[in-house]
Amino acid sequence: MKEQIIKEITEKVMIKLEAHKVELSNIKELETKIKTLTSTQNELDKIYVNLNKWKEQQKDKENKLNVFMKESENVLSKFESLAKDLGLSADDVSQYKLLKKLISISKSEYLK
Repeated sequence: MKEQIIKEITEKVMIKLEAHKVELSNIKELETKIKTLTSTQNELDKIYVNLNKWKEQQKDKENKLNVFMKESENVLSKFESLAKDLGLSADDVSQYKLLKKLISISKSEYLK
């Protein structure tokens, strides 16, 4: 009888120990996931801060580029008109062609 009681107590203790091991294992897994998620979120926060700064800088530079393009288009128009008045072709001037090309690149690649 005594042996039977010891056996039953031992089994119950072992079951409880196993349950605690499972609980500890599950808690460790939860803690690992918490650390991983927190770390990843912190990394993303840093990226978002920089991304927002870059977006602001991009918008500022695009606005400046837009202003410079309009000014350049006015200069091209005046130059073309003056060249025409003199009986010349503006396309014969390399700077004219280059500025025209740069405006085209700005419109197609930077100000979509």
